[in-house]
Amino acid sequence: MIKSNHFVLLAILIVLLQAVLDNYVAFNASIYLMLTPLILCLMPNRLRGIPMLLAAFFLGLVSDLLGNGILGMSASAMMVLVLVRYPLIRAFTNENSLEKYVYPSPLSMGPARFAGYLLILYFVFLCIYVKWDSAGLVPTSLILGRIVLGTLLNAGIGYFFAWMVVREE
Repeated sequence: MIKSNHFVLLAILIVLLQAVLDNYVAFNASIYLMLTPLILCLMPNRLRGIPMLLAAFFLGLVSDLLGNGILGMSASAMMVLVLVRYPLIRAFTNENSLEKYVYPSPLSMGPARFAGYLLILYFVFLCIYVKWDSAGLVPTSLILGRIVLGTLLNAGIGYFFAWMVVREE
């Protein structure tokens, strides 16, 4: 199981990696590689409500400040992600697993349900983020393509990352 001080260190590492990706790695304009929402997806199950919303807001703000995004764009998308997160955890995890496992993971939900959990959370995040980024200047078909491509890419990376990092017994 990952300890809380290790989780904070890991979160800082992910934020710095996101800043490097935003500033130094040039992707195509249609690819959104977002690692910071993964921190919120993998936070302990019992965290919810106002503390989680504040964490999402400040994490999004730091991500926007370190990256080259518009200030508040990630923060608003992460706050919507947090509002959907706990109901998804409750829907995809049975009561015994909620008590036994601290973090959402492939072990607590099962591999297919955890992949669905990540897909839905990244889809919600990218719907808000891409809409703010496009702001009516891009055709709807291109926006939908960006959302779908970004959701699949980020959920795949998130699943791999969760499988590698969150080890629960």
